Amino acid sequence: MDMRHWIAIVAIILAMIAGIMFFSGPDEAPEPRPIPVMPEPRPEPAPPPPRPEPEPIVEVPEPEPEPEPEPVELPPLNESDRFVREQAEVLTEDGSIERVLATDELLRKFVVVVENLAEGNVSRDPVMFLAPRENFTVVRRNDTPYLNPQSYRRYDRLAGVVAALEPSQAVAFLRLTEPLMQEAYGELGLQDVDVKDRLRRAIDLLIDTPVVSGQVELRQPAVMFEFADDEIEALLPAQKQLIRMGPENQRRIQAKLREIRELL
Repeated sequence: MDMRHWIAIVAIILAMIAGIMFFSGPDEAPEPRPIPVMPEPRPEPAPPPPRPEPEPIVEVPEPEPEPEPEPVELPPLNESDRFVREQAEVLTEDGSIERVLATDELLRKFVVVVENLAEGNVSRDPVMFLAPRENFTVVRRNDTPYLNPQSYRRYDRLAGVVAALEPSQAVAFLRLTEPLMQEAYGELGLQDVDVKDRLRRAIDLLIDTPVVSGQVELRQPAVMFEFADDEIEALLPAQKQLIRMGPENQRRIQAKLREIRELL
């Protein structure tokens, strides 16, 4: 204990003795002087715990950016059929797309079909090789013609090809071949056409086609049959053709078109 602590303790003891003597009466025996007890020295404060060593900062190197895929060199439009077939192999897992590609001038015919669909029309010549082999038939009930449900089966294979398309691969294929399709549009005299816009318009028109279930009544004012329902008959030719494929095939095609439309 240092000198300052001793002086403080002695001063406290003297003050206590003086107080006792001052307040004691002459007739009172002085109480025995208490024995001062030295206070326990206050413990030295514990040193603060050592600060933890900071963890070393490990710099994680940034991953190297993946190399950009090399641009695909497009062939001339006149020589694009082989290129299109090779690129389109991944569009379906079951290989059913091969049947659709079994012709020539693929991109030119595709553009003609898309442009006609965008306007609500049907261009038969470019896809004549896909036409069903079975004939269109009707059934009659009380001399009233109805669309024969068995005729829907003629389009099962085509609907199956559409349903088998992988949407992301289909959109990637369309983007890849867009410059060639733009050139094909130019050959039609349509120079300033947005190919994607025409595709979206054609798809939207088909998606918006109502599904007709049950018995579909027809009428025959001349050689060709028409839908007896005026609202159905008032639809665009492309929409009426989709209805003739039957409600099941129509739903399959529309479901796949919605998936593709979302990615366009």
